[in-house]
Amino acid sequence: KGAGNSPAAGSQGVSARHLSRFHMPNETRAFSLDGYMGAVTNGKPASAMSFIENASAQKSFAAGVAGTDPDPDGVKAAFVEKLMPIAKEIGAAAGLNPIAIVAQAALETGWGRHTPGGSNLFGIKAGGSWKGGSVSAMSPEERNGRMSMERSSFRAYSGIRESMQDYADLITGNSRYAKAANAGSVDEYFEELQKAGYATDSRYAEKLKGIVRSGAFEGYI
Repeated sequence: KGAGNSPAAGSQGVSARHLSRFHMPNETRAFSLDGYMGAVTNGKPASAMSFIENASAQKSFAAGVAGTDPDPDGVKAAFVEKLMPIAKEIGAAAGLNPIAIVAQAALETGWGRHTPGGSNLFGIKAGGSWKGGSVSAMSPEERNGRMSMERSSFRAYSGIRESMQDYADLITGNSRYAKAANAGSVDEYFEELQKAGYATDSRYAEKLKGIVRSGAFEGYI
């Protein structure tokens, strides 16, 4: 992934580079992203394996990332509000849509429910060219149409901003993602990411499209 998851109408025409129409809330509700990421495992980030092993949690997680899971506690909305200001700033400088950035972070972390560790919001793996810190973790990968757990080395960051900046640098600086970086809409961006092999999940773009159409993104499109 990176270096190295049925949409309704709504955001098809959103430009991947046009930022002026995005509404930003004046206030952000109190929300600790790092704290929530670790809440499900008593203060430690939950591994993907813990979700795969629990059928009920896996079903709920799948519905959540697809945008079909309700948000009665406002956790998804809080996740978006927490990340959107940073995504808007970094996205404007990189020419990337902040909505697409936050949606991908939502999918990769299950709306903040889990990360491989090291504040890695985008599942970017630590390849041979990576000079920073790293963390070893299990993650679900699709091979020949079947999902299985694999252990990989993921990039580690000091915080949310550094993770998001590295993601933007990857998308805009790697020719592999050139078509995505120059996409004309959010949907096209997701489709080009999948074509470029950002993730092994064959439904990656479909899931991302579902996320941006969820209630958590109302007011931003």
